[in-house]
Amino acid sequence: MTQIINVSTELTNKLQSVIDNQLKKQNLKGLSVAIRQSDEIIWKGVSGISYDSVQIDDNMLFGIASITKTFTTAIILQLEDEKRLSLNDKINKWLPPFPNIDNTITISQLLAHTSGVYNYLNNPDLDSIVLKHNPDKLFTPEELILKFVNKPNYKPGEIFEYNNTDFILLGMIIEKVTKNSISEEYENRIFRPLKLKHTFFYPYQKLNYEIAHPWHNSNQNDKLSDFYINIKTFPMIWSFIWTAGGIFSTVEDLSNWGYNLFCGNILSETALKKMITPIKLLSSMGLGIGIDKDNFNGKTCYGHAGGYFYSSDLVYIPANKVTICVLANSLTENIRSISSELFKVFKT
Repeated sequence: MTQIINVSTELTNKLQSVIDNQLKKQNLKGLSVAIRQSDEIIWKGVSGISYDSVQIDDNMLFGIASITKTFTTAIILQLEDEKRLSLNDKINKWLPPFPNIDNTITISQLLAHTSGVYNYLNNPDLDSIVLKHNPDKLFTPEELILKFVNKPNYKPGEIFEYNNTDFILLGMIIEKVTKNSISEEYENRIFRPLKLKHTFFYPYQKLNYEIAHPWHNSNQNDKLSDFYINIKTFPMIWSFIWTAGGIFSTVEDLSNWGYNLFCGNILSETALKKMITPIKLLSSMGLGIGIDKDNFNGKTCYGHAGGYFYSSDLVYIPANKVTICVLANSLTENIRSISSELFKVFKT
């Protein structure tokens, strides 16, 4: 159900029109959206369905995909503040040797997607290997590295290339440094302190609330199919993205995370500055550390988007102290355009 919290009826109608129109324009099944100013949600809106005639509800859980990387990054930066690691550490300080992984890569290069390692999700044999396993099997991060990482694409530090393997390695480093599971670290450092009661690391934590059914074009014919059964009966595919994309959340929880992250309530001033400073590399400009930098109507913003059966976007505009969270239960390459359009209408 759409909630009008602290904006005029006129603005509510305009914001609702944005998500209704984007749902049709991008051929999406459902959307759940929240706009937060400072620490207060001022509008939540939904559009479309979860399945059959069941409408999207703003309390439904969505996979947030690569926005998970912001959580992973924050823990790495906290550990540096605690002097338990350094971003300049070479990974051979924390991890054993792996085939096809240069052990002189630094933690900083992993965070900035400049490691040069092969992105394991691009492995052409991935589907055939996965289908040979029992669907209840949970891949370990070591198995992901050993089975799916091919020879590196570039030398460390040579080029920026978005890379999920980097964040699997970062999750392994967190576990090595803390001697805890990454699930425990997410819970103890972020979920519990921020009271994110509707945020879970799946399949290592149970999804205890209603889930928005994901829709997937499995036959590559532009027709979406309900993929919900695969969440419960095929946890392997969720273990497959681990610390690169395995968190589920709601728009309220995720916007809460975005606000607290970018306002410095989770990280020190020094750590947050590192996170939002883009990495300049040769002629290209990479992401910051675990986030990206964008521009909405002349205003600088920081955030991250994601796509893995679901689509997600989280953006913070510091000049207005506005956090926008958009969750969709199908894939789209243009999820950021919804956030941008919402901000444009909101500030008009």
